[in-house]
Amino acid sequence: MRTGAEFVGESVVLLVSSGIVIWEYNRSQRSARDKSEAKRAQAQAERDALTAKLLALDTRLQALEKVVAKNSDSILNFGQKYKSPSKETIVPIVTESELKEFQKRQNIVEEEKKEKPKPVGENGGFLEGDLE
Repeated sequence: MRTGAEFVGESVVLLVSSGIVIWEYNRSQRSARDKSEAKRAQAQAERDALTAKLLALDTRLQALEKVVAKNSDSILNFGQKYKSPSKETIVPIVTESELKEFQKRQNIVEEEKKEKPKPVGENGGFLEGDLE
């Protein structure tokens, strides 16, 4: 009888410790995955910000070229006309497919900001209606 009780006791200890080891392993894997996703999201956000700046600079450059072309008849140019660069020599800053992908990501981010429930309280809990 005594060996049976010891066996049951040892089995319970083994099961509990095995459960804790498995739980800790899963928790650490989830933590590593969350960190990786956060890094990826941050890199994507930085890339999107740089793309937006690049597009803004491209727009400004095009506006400046229009102004220079319009003012090429100025007396300060001494009769020289502005020659815009040929289409073949201009390298596009962002291709059409990249621009569409960027705009799609921006729309997704904006929609996620609208849909995401906001945490309430010190513990970051959500109100009951937020999670439905």
